[in-house]
Amino acid sequence: MAEDHPELIEIEVREFAERGEEVPHAEVYRIHIDAEMVRVDTPTPTGEMLLSKVHKRPCAFELIEEFTHRESCVVEPDEVVNLRQKGLKGFITAHKEIVTISINAIPIPSKEEGAR
Repeated sequence: MAEDHPELIEIEVREFAERGEEVPHAEVYRIHIDAEMVRVDTPTPTGEMLLSKVHKRPCAFELIEEFTHRESCVVEPDEVVNLRQKGLKGFITAHKEIVTISINAIPIPSKEEGAR
């Protein structure tokens, strides 16, 4: 259907999900991450790239895909996301749980905490 929409330069992914339509090719994809609208110039960004759009790091946050007619799923930082997949509404983020291990009452920071 991209051939049917050659003039599309920038599109909002959620609009196509709500209408149950395929997402056409575009130069820029507007997507919701949490309550923020961000612009992405590729249909296949990584999870880490999407988190960086809302100033979050994968060591502290998970990225979760939201769909209209199927369950949400976690996106790994190095995983490629297809923004053109049918039914994709957007993304939400969630804090990762951080566990502190103590040895002889001295807290040892986890790798995630050390990365902050």
